[in-house]
Amino acid sequence: MSPQSPLQVGRECFLTALDRTLVVEILGISGENLWVTYPLADSIKEGTSAELSFHDDSGFVGFHTRVTSAPKTNQQSIMLERTESAEHAKARKHWRVATDLAVSIKGEQEEQYTEATLCDLSIEGALVTTEADITAGSMLEMLFQLPHQAPHAILLQAVYCAPANNNRPNRYGLRFVELSEEAHDTLIMYLYKKIQETYPQQLRDLYPRPEIKKR
Repeated sequence: MSPQSPLQVGRECFLTALDRTLVVEILGISGENLWVTYPLADSIKEGTSAELSFHDDSGFVGFHTRVTSAPKTNQQSIMLERTESAEHAKARKHWRVATDLAVSIKGEQEEQYTEATLCDLSIEGALVTTEADITAGSMLEMLFQLPHQAPHAILLQAVYCAPANNNRPNRYGLRFVELSEEAHDTLIMYLYKKIQETYPQQLRDLYPRPEIKKR
């Protein structure tokens, strides 16, 4: 492997398969084969597609794989085979705007909400900071209220977990799973205005005005 490759024995990453995201550790590497922990008690079938992703502040690197060896009895690990080259994504698929809004979150099966701060927002997800302890893959409910709008409750999944360090709070990347038509429309209008305020030059570059021909 290249020295710059994130695929390193002992490194933690995110494994996404069967609509779940788990934190796993790389136990071994041999050519295109990877041996990683699998913390769930249920089995995952051979041939199942899975993606390994490594996140940092600049974006993420994702590796497409498939399961070649399912967990054995009393063994919480699986074997993966890389099926495509790494995909590095510094830019996000959707415009993301900075926010500083108070929200409330809780586990899908919990009753008590915990306060959180909505740090940035896009039409597909959000980044929050909170004292709550959330694990990757968890399903959450978030209560939020955008300025001059009614409150909404939406269902999310935690796909990125960064524990507190260097005086930084717990940070969680959340992906929207289910939201009402009203909540969706509210987000669209809010993001439309914020994107125009935040990225005026980028929008002009993307959608330049046609030149007017002189007569």
